[in-house]
Amino acid sequence: MSKTEALIKKYKPKTKYYLSLIIGPLTAINVFFYLSITVLMCMSIFFFYVIAIGGENNHYVSYLALLASGSAITTLIYNARRHVSEDYFKEAKSYLERAYEVLNTSDDKALPDNDRMTWLTAARFLKTSERLSSKIIMSSHRESFKEESEYWKVKFRAIIKDFEQDYYAVSIDKTRLWSPGDRSPIAIASIYVIHKFIEWDELYKDPLGSERFNDNEIQKLYRMGFPKLASFLEQVRGPVKS
Repeated sequence: MSKTEALIKKYKPKTKYYLSLIIGPLTAINVFFYLSITVLMCMSIFFFYVIAIGGENNHYVSYLALLASGSAITTLIYNARRHVSEDYFKEAKSYLERAYEVLNTSDDKALPDNDRMTWLTAARFLKTSERLSSKIIMSSHRESFKEESEYWKVKFRAIIKDFEQDYYAVSIDKTRLWSPGDRSPIAIASIYVIHKFIEWDELYKDPLGSERFNDNEIQKLYRMGFPKLASFLEQVRGPVKS
C-alpha cells in the first residue's frame, strides 16, 4: 500500500463523518433545501449586480418581490426539514431505549436473559435506530443523537459482560443445529450487532479534556468539607516542583 493510499484509508472515515455532520443525508427534502439556497444566492448576486451597474429602477420592485418569494419558500422548506429531522431523531432515540429495555432485567444482579429472541429483538431495535438516525437532517439533531447514543452505550456496557460459553448456547455443537427440546442458542448476528454498538467510537470527540485540580482548588476542597478527597489528590499529584 502506497503512502497516498494509506492516508486516504486513514482520513476517509473522518472526512465522511464530518461531511455528514455538515450536509446531512441526501434525502429529497435536503437536496431541495440546498438547491433552493443556491438559487436564492444566485438571485441575490444577480440583484446586487443589477444595482451596481445602475439598472432600471422600475425593475427593482420586481427583483425584491422575487427575492422575498424565494426567501419565504426557503423558510418553509427549512421548517419542514427541521420537523422531519426531529421526527427521525425522536424515533431513533426511542429505539435505543427499547433495545436496552428488552435486554435489561428488573434484578440488577441478574444476567440479561439468554433468550435467542430477546437478543434478536434488541439487535433489531439497534439496527432500526441506526437506520433512522442515518436520515436525521439537522446537524444539531445529529450531534444530540450522537450524545444520546453514548449514554445508551454506557447503559449497555453495564449489562453486557464477558459471559461464559454456556450462556450463549448449551454447547458449541448446538450453535449450528439444535433440537426442539434444546435451549435455542443466541444468534451470532445479534451478538455482533450489540457488541458493535457498545464498542468505543474512534471518531467520537470526548468532551472531557485535561481538566485537573490545581493547588487552590485542592485547598478549597478542604474548606468545603472534603478533606479525604483533597488529601488523596495531593498524594496523587505528588510534591510540587519549585
